[in-house]
Amino acid sequence: MPRRSLQPPAPSTPPLVEVVDAHDIPFAHMPLSSVLRQKLAYRLVAVALTHEATLLVHKPQAGTPGSLSVWDLIVRPVYQGESRIGAGIRAVEETLKFTPVRVENHRTEMPQAFAPVYVTLLQAQVPPHLHLSTLPLPPETLRLDADELNGLCQGTPELLSPTLLWANTYQDLFLRPCRAVRAPR
Repeated sequence: MPRRSLQPPAPSTPPLVEVVDAHDIPFAHMPLSSVLRQKLAYRLVAVALTHEATLLVHKPQAGTPGSLSVWDLIVRPVYQGESRIGAGIRAVEETLKFTPVRVENHRTEMPQAFAPVYVTLLQAQVPPHLHLSTLPLPPETLRLDADELNGLCQGTPELLSPTLLWANTYQDLFLRPCRAVRAPR
C-alpha cells in the first residue's frame, strides 16, 4: 500500500484579504481572486530580510500563483485579522522556514506601479543563531549586498521585480535607522 504524505487539508474557503479605500482604511474582506478581478485596492507586505549586510531576495518557483521570473522581496497579501507585521513574519516562515527577528514597519505607500495595492515595506533580520553559510536556503534564494543590488537596479532592472526596485529607491533595505511610516496619499 503506497504511503500518503501527511499534508494539512486544503481550506474549504480561500483566505480573505483586506480591501481598503483611498486612504488605506480597510472596509471589507474578500478572496484575493475577487479583489484582483474587480481591481480593488488591497494591502500587501514586502519583507526586506537582511543578514550580515546582505539582503535575501527570492525568485518564486515557476507555476506558483503570481510567480515572476525575476528576483523579488518576499511579498504576501494581508489576510483578515492579521497585522502587517504578522503577515510579514508569515511570509518569511512560508518561504524560508524560519521566523525572522526585529521586524519593523518602514513605510506604506501606493507606488504608481502597484495601483491599486498599498505596499508596506517591512525590514526584518535573520535570527543571529542561523548562519547562512551553513543554512540550506532554497536554490531560488539569492544574497545581495547594497552595491550588488544598486548595480542590478542600474544595469539590469529587468531582472528585478517592481517591488524590489521601488523599495530600493528609498535605500531602506539594509536596516538603516527607522523612519516614520509615511501616511498614504
